[in-house]
Amino acid sequence: MKINITDSVLAGNLGDGWMDEWKVAKALAQELTDDFESDIHDRYPDAEISVTITPERSSGYKCEPSIWIDGAGDEEFEMIEKITEILSDTARETWDRFCSEYTEED
Repeated sequence: MKINITDSVLAGNLGDGWMDEWKVAKALAQELTDDFESDIHDRYPDAEISVTITPERSSGYKCEPSIWIDGAGDEEFEMIEKITEILSDTARETWDRFCSEYTEED
């Protein structure tokens, strides 16, 4: 089974206080990619997982992550719901950790 996820980080939506929003967006995108892959792999260890999170130099409305599953059969809808929940929880946890640990000198 293959699970593909695409998402974005909008540099302009990161909030006040960052000196270089683009640098921060790239670092956050990598952090989210790693955490999403890890957390989804924990739930679906036999799946081939691909996560692509693209930083963008924009702000405003951000779409939900795109989730594509190949080989799930009748369980696809339930898996998408579960993965959406995992992504939401992971994004919140990653953001909290990122804000407390990341320094722009990194």
